[in-house]
Amino acid sequence: MNDVAKVPALETRSRVIHWAFWYDVMLKVRSLGRERRVRDKFLDLAKVGPGQSILDAGCGTGTMAIAARRRVGAAGNVCAVDASPEMIARARQKAARQGADIHFETALLEALPFPDAKFDLVTTSFVLHHFPADLLQRCLAEIRRVLKPNGRLVAFDFAGGGHHGIFVRHNHPHSAFSLSAITPALNEAGLVVRERGAAGFAGAVFITATPGAPAEQRELPQSVSVEGPRPALSHVVLVAAIATFLVSMVAVLLFTAGKKWLWFSAGTTAVILAVHVVTYHTALALGGTSLLAYAARWIHRQPPPDDAGVG
Repeated sequence: MNDVAKVPALETRSRVIHWAFWYDVMLKVRSLGRERRVRDKFLDLAKVGPGQSILDAGCGTGTMAIAARRRVGAAGNVCAVDASPEMIARARQKAARQGADIHFETALLEALPFPDAKFDLVTTSFVLHHFPADLLQRCLAEIRRVLKPNGRLVAFDFAGGGHHGIFVRHNHPHSAFSLSAITPALNEAGLVVRERGAAGFAGAVFITATPGAPAEQRELPQSVSVEGPRPALSHVVLVAAIATFLVSMVAVLLFTAGKKWLWFSAGTTAVILAVHVVTYHTALALGGTSLLAYAARWIHRQPPPDDAGVG
């Protein structure tokens, strides 16, 4: 904590998370303890390999950077930045415990402290949705600046579509932000989307973008889609499913009602309902880990945006 106290808070209009320890706890819960597997999948999609020079932009507590360091080997190097001193302090502690040689720095994505054309690869993981549109444009321009001419940006973030529930407002950044919708901002920054698709975690998607020529076509072919066709079901179906569950629980309560069993049945009903609600929203967050999860996702999905095939 002393290291954190020495680092002044950086001025930015982006959302900065300071609760580093609980952020790690949240990730472990959302990934059901499979955080390393999730990160390894992200690194597979990013095609991280030996000898690469990598910047993890918005590194959080350093999990992605540490996993990347294992892959690049002695010939490669990894730098990682975050606007939160608490995140950087925890990331340094984790890297030290694992013997990972990584340069961590408290810095803003809109003002990266690196020279031009330094990195083969820049990764961002659930970071870009924290920025307002004008600031996001500056971040992308900075990422383009520090990328080598043949470098790549690989970003992971939410797919948008207005998904929301009891615990997430309809205009929450997790539901309102669409990674696919930032193609124009990428183009403005001099980056061209080459690939995109489902990331396989928390309903996220990924995009790969590279520096492009001024006259280059800036759209991804229509045949490439984020997830493929998705059923458009009304939220009335969701409400009906929950209502049916509640009615069934009331029936159980009435059936077992009596002085001897009243509190037992009422308690059982409350527990089952609580488990149902928690499981449902956890399933949505994890992107489907059981039959209930897949059923929940199928009911809750919305149609893809009209421009789903073009970055």
